[in-house]
Amino acid sequence: MTKIKDLVAKNVTYAIIIYSFFHYIIKFFTSNLWGVLIFTILLYFSVPIFSDIQPFGFKQLLDWFIELPETYKTAISSSLLTIIGFLVAFQVASSRVFTQQKNQIKLDAAKEIFATYHNAINLVGEVKFFAKRVLTTIDDIAKSKNPDFSIALIWTLYNDSLKLQETINQIHEMHSALFTIQGRTSHLLINIIGTHIQLNRATSDFGNIYIACAGISIPYIGPDNFEDIEQDTQKFIDHFCNHVRYEIYKDMENNCIDAIESLSAILVEAPAYLEKTLVDTRLSGLFSLITNRDNLRSHIRKRLGK
Repeated sequence: MTKIKDLVAKNVTYAIIIYSFFHYIIKFFTSNLWGVLIFTILLYFSVPIFSDIQPFGFKQLLDWFIELPETYKTAISSSLLTIIGFLVAFQVASSRVFTQQKNQIKLDAAKEIFATYHNAINLVGEVKFFAKRVLTTIDDIAKSKNPDFSIALIWTLYNDSLKLQETINQIHEMHSALFTIQGRTSHLLINIIGTHIQLNRATSDFGNIYIACAGISIPYIGPDNFEDIEQDTQKFIDHFCNHVRYEIYKDMENNCIDAIESLSAILVEAPAYLEKTLVDTRLSGLFSLITNRDNLRSHIRKRLGK
């Protein structure tokens, strides 16, 4: 069954690539003035190959035009100028409208990507802060010899865990939003080499955070526990620390670091690529690129080695 699925996926992939190639070729030759011109030239030279008809050459066409009456010459010349002028004006106007609409779509996508991934990074940052808070609290309790101080740390950590529930709900919604925005902008970002891999990595890393949040388990502290705390404070502290698994929150902190890194890469690179067509490259920008070549080289090496 797996082999059949792989074969179907492979054939569908090839079909999509072939369709995209021919769609691009047909669109270029039919919706672009230069494409139409190239297609006409190719058709002119291919007519003798596929038929017995021999089109006029440039010299023959010029001789034919010279032999025409003056009225015909005037009519043909004015018609050609009108047609050429119309085609050029239509191409320029269409190109401007198309470019304006395309730039607006890119600008809207860049804003949406920046806002969405910025919010995602903030949510991951809150989870990272909580995981770090758990680790610090456990370490401080282990070092502390004052039970009252340890109880205060546990109570603060419990309150933080209650506040984190709202963040976890937002992470669930954001996870769906990342899939949505990835689907809407994939056709715009497909020209960036490796971006689809980076998008998948960022979405996967964010999903790992959501899964990790499901493992957050802070023991309940309420009126039912007050009597236990008063009777045997150290026993309650030990029970709390044993219930909170240190390694889970250490892994959670590391996962948050990976997620922030991959999300930040999309936050920086995707909007920059989409907005680059709106900003002209100037000599000062080229000079800045040269002076920061070491940072660029380090970034590229880091991306290739990840």
